[in-house]
Amino acid sequence: MIGIVTEQKRALRVVLGRSLPLRINFMTDTIYKKFIEVNEKIAYACAISNRKSEDVNLVVVTKGQSAEKIIEVVEAGATILGENYPEETIKKIKILNSRVKPIWHMVGHLQSRKVKFIFPHFKMMHSIDSLDLARKLNDYCEKNQLSLDVLIEVNISGEATKFGFDASSSQKRDKLFFDMDLLKTLKHLHMLGLMTMPPYAVFETQNKKCYNICRELMLNIKARFMDENFRELSMGTSSDFVSAIFEGATHIRVGDAIMGSRSKFVEKR
Repeated sequence: MIGIVTEQKRALRVVLGRSLPLRINFMTDTIYKKFIEVNEKIAYACAISNRKSEDVNLVVVTKGQSAEKIIEVVEAGATILGENYPEETIKKIKILNSRVKPIWHMVGHLQSRKVKFIFPHFKMMHSIDSLDLARKLNDYCEKNQLSLDVLIEVNISGEATKFGFDASSSQKRDKLFFDMDLLKTLKHLHMLGLMTMPPYAVFETQNKKCYNICRELMLNIKARFMDENFRELSMGTSSDFVSAIFEGATHIRVGDAIMGSRSKFVEKR
């Protein structure tokens, strides 16, 4: 088994143009194989859409997952992990105790009273979903001489259960330009692009239109503000990330397809 898996890794190194660790044990086999399968799909989608694999960042979503499973996926080759609850992430970091050092991204809704928990743990926040949250993050950064890379979350589907700036119609997308004028005044937040959370996908191409709208919106904002750094698109999840890559995703958020089902995270004492 180990020999076969090692050959798979060597082959994937050629496809992806980057290295993956050759060491593996039977404990990590399931997560490892799922991680490889997702990377193969990324490489396929990039090849079809004439993109480089390294232009797509795989964010492995680990909310509710144990520290042991996090170690497994990092040893399989994951470098960026996405979390929804900063206090849970801080507990995980303490348990991991430098055994692995992934890059942490905040991908879920953040209550404004928990702004302080973002620092210094998270390198990027995908979910700036309101002016109020953005201002409070910026204020905290200003007081503590910090800065943060962020993405603006947009709600393209218009679902009431989704967070984000309303972008469900052309009129509401036009209003987003006004909001961006205000967001651009927050100098401690480096605004790099958009994130969207689409409806649950029953089939791969179901959210193609949603992702296309998000890409066009990003390009329009980039052109209006003449900001070459505003080019990131966080979109695509376990069920439809290939379709998202076709539409220009630079970050895909994959949880269950690699990590399996979640159980409530319990801190070890």
